[in-house]
Amino acid sequence: MGWVVVGLLVVVPSTGLAQKPAPDALRKAKVLFELGETEYSVGNFIKSLEHYSSALRLVRRANLMFNIAQCHRMLDNKKKSLFFYELFLSQYAKDNAGSAPPVEKEVRKWIGQLRKQIARAASSKSEPASSQPVTATTKPTTEPATSIPAVADGSEVAPTHPVSNQPEPSPSPSKPQQRIWTWVAGGAALLSAGTALGLWFSGNADVDKANSVQLYSNEWQEIYDSVEKKDLAANILGYGVTSALVVTAVVLYFVEGRKLKTDSMETMRKWPMLTVGARGATIVGQF
Repeated sequence: MGWVVVGLLVVVPSTGLAQKPAPDALRKAKVLFELGETEYSVGNFIKSLEHYSSALRLVRRANLMFNIAQCHRMLDNKKKSLFFYELFLSQYAKDNAGSAPPVEKEVRKWIGQLRKQIARAASSKSEPASSQPVTATTKPTTEPATSIPAVADGSEVAPTHPVSNQPEPSPSPSKPQQRIWTWVAGGAALLSAGTALGLWFSGNADVDKANSVQLYSNEWQEIYDSVEKKDLAANILGYGVTSALVVTAVVLYFVEGRKLKTDSMETMRKWPMLTVGARGATIVGQF
């Protein structure tokens, strides 16, 4: 089951040291920021990085630098991730009179890890190649990504839940849903149509039988009454009951299909690539 985190929006007041962007640039940057958040939330870090970078070209915001660093880290671009983490700390201190960002602890931890990984990679390249196969000892990054939304005046949104390093628990597989009632209605429609067809063939056989007996005799009258009843029953089943069951099956197909889609989306919400809890902050602020 996915983690559920109720976040509190905390606005850190801006000191006004950063240059205020033009309204048109701010509006465009806000659109790009929201597009980046959407792609980021589904794990599409390449597209998210493109949107964040385009927004940063329009407005210089520390939170955009942080989100760009996160995208690079998830894409294993160590040097660029390190660059933007350090740029984020510098810009945040500049915009907020030297105050520390709410995720400083996590950022400095990632900076330390990235520096070690970059140094280890550089030293491994300088060493002579060994005849023995080298087993990678660098532990892959398993920490979930975090991004910081922004508010209209450029201030940051402080995460109220610490960034977790624990992997997301896997939900138990749910029993596959099927369109049960659609099949029931469809089967009933086929049964009704088959019964009507059987009555129609039986009535035709009785007509042939009636032609072989004396006209208007008692036997002829009985056969004629039987044909009338079978014809009436065939029409009721064929045109009335079968048609109603077909319409019911069609309606149930769409109704149950909508329920299947809703259940599928609910499962995705329970097991997303990145959950709100894993990101450590609620995505409710405005840019």
